[in-house]
Amino acid sequence: VQIMHAGVDSVSSNTSPSRDNRPWVVIYFIIVIVVIAFFLVNLFVGVLLAQYDDACPNEIDVLSVQQLEWNLVMQILLQNTMLTAEDQEMLTYNKDTLRIRLRRVLVHPKSDAVVSFFISLNVVMMTFEHAHQPHSLTVCLEVSSYIFIGIFTLEAVLKIVAFTPTFYFKDRWNRFDFSVMLLSVIG
Repeated sequence: VQIMHAGVDSVSSNTSPSRDNRPWVVIYFIIVIVVIAFFLVNLFVGVLLAQYDDACPNEIDVLSVQQLEWNLVMQILLQNTMLTAEDQEMLTYNKDTLRIRLRRVLVHPKSDAVVSFFISLNVVMMTFEHAHQPHSLTVCLEVSSYIFIGIFTLEAVLKIVAFTPTFYFKDRWNRFDFSVMLLSVIG
């Protein structure tokens, strides 16, 4: 609220503020607050629904890798689409390939728990940032931010390698994770 009042009272650079100089700035702050609140509520509800889906037992949890691959082939055939070379590569079963081993690790529930732990730790680290903070804290937060970006980038790259880009980007959560990770790298 104080920032909003400062924005309303602002005139231009190197001039003292004037009370209620730009009242239309309030509209900007209200829009920003509503959009951010809407985004966070949608994110929160999405995470809750995903956790609920993970908690509910379904047939996918009891199927082997070969059964899942057969199920995927049947779904593709029912959609009357042809398998691309990349799809065929994804569906080939070879116990010794790196891709199969990565898939097994990445679909394990403990893998999700580890990623959730790093996300939570990243959020906790972001809460330490405040005005007039010591330089050592700024450096610590920057280093931890780079470490978390590296961890999340590694997760995305491993998933793309394990599931191939086609199948990785078919999942909406993967697209969301990738876009957040990409924005973090760019920012």
